[in-house]
Amino acid sequence: MGLPKQLDAHGLRRSFIQRCEDAGVPSSTTKLLVGHARGDLTYGLYSTGPEWDRLVEAVGRVTYGEDVEALVKDL
Repeated sequence: MGLPKQLDAHGLRRSFIQRCEDAGVPSSTTKLLVGHARGDLTYGLYSTGPEWDRLVEAVGRVTYGEDVEALVKDL
């Protein structure tokens, strides 16, 4: 695609996780969104995760700033 080497899947994942933390998304929800195991006993064993609307709300809280948001809207 001609993108710089720094723009890879792992970079996107790292960036998304950081933005989730900045937005106050619970760690257990972030783990579910990025495909990491929720290995603790409470959430990893006894819960299948939040309802779909809670996941959508969590993703909606993530932002990359006004400049990036404007760029994405133009796509």
